[in-house]
Amino acid sequence: MIIITRNAIFLSVFFLMQLIHSGSFAEDQRYQLDINLSKNIYLLHEPIWLDVTLTNISDDTTRIVRLAPPNQGGVGIELRNSLGNEMPYTGPSILLAPRKGFLLDANEQYYDSFDLLELFSTYLNPRCILCTYYCGLLPVGSYTVQARYRKAKSQELIFKVVEPAEEEKEALQLLINGFTLQSKKKFDLGNKIFQEIVNKYPNSVYAAKAFKESFQYSEFLQRYPNSGYCQSSLRSLTRDFQREEKYEYLSRVVNEYPDTRAAKFAKRMLMMLKKESDKNSNDE
Repeated sequence: MIIITRNAIFLSVFFLMQLIHSGSFAEDQRYQLDINLSKNIYLLHEPIWLDVTLTNISDDTTRIVRLAPPNQGGVGIELRNSLGNEMPYTGPSILLAPRKGFLLDANEQYYDSFDLLELFSTYLNPRCILCTYYCGLLPVGSYTVQARYRKAKSQELIFKVVEPAEEEKEALQLLINGFTLQSKKKFDLGNKIFQEIVNKYPNSVYAAKAFKESFQYSEFLQRYPNSGYCQSSLRSLTRDFQREEKYEYLSRVVNEYPDTRAAKFAKRMLMMLKKESDKNSNDE
């Protein structure tokens, strides 16, 4: 007959909790997650690009999935207003399908950038619905943003959204007019307004959005290499490239536009090309 004493039960539970805690601690220490905003004050309807960098700080190769919100195995982004209330997620939904992900080597980084307006847009009143759909909208105020990946959490960042004035107010009204025309299938007239924004207000925070709607991807990359829209531009530009051609083009982007989002996206695409090539070599 086996007699289990209270002390034996206590010790068993204690060691089990230690084991669970050590596993959780190991998971916490596996990744470092950093976020960055290029500034702390944005205008109404201005894209708010949040840069997210995941670093494997362990000594081992780990498997991760792409940093695609909402947090369904990828990165989770939490946005709160000045009252501490969490802003509801309104971005694209990702189906819960199996995702194999890819391997991230020790000390290797994975980068992505997300426009918070695409993820947390709010409707203030009926006249804003159209512009919100195309431009995104966060009400004027102060916000706190934080990201997470599994058990790793980033630092918190605070930023403000304010009303545009003078020329920026005029540029925004033109942008709304352009999208209004496009929604009525008057694309030529809409494009003319977008081109007017680029020509009349080239330094406006809305110029990149207008340029993207009315010009070629290659021209956009040359003019706005630090815009988060460069990600879709690079994908479109290299979609039909052969592997060597794509590698050469992306390497040129890295060299020609250093320290920009375009270069960071290109580096990530080069990393994925290498991983795909290594996988194919191992499978042969």
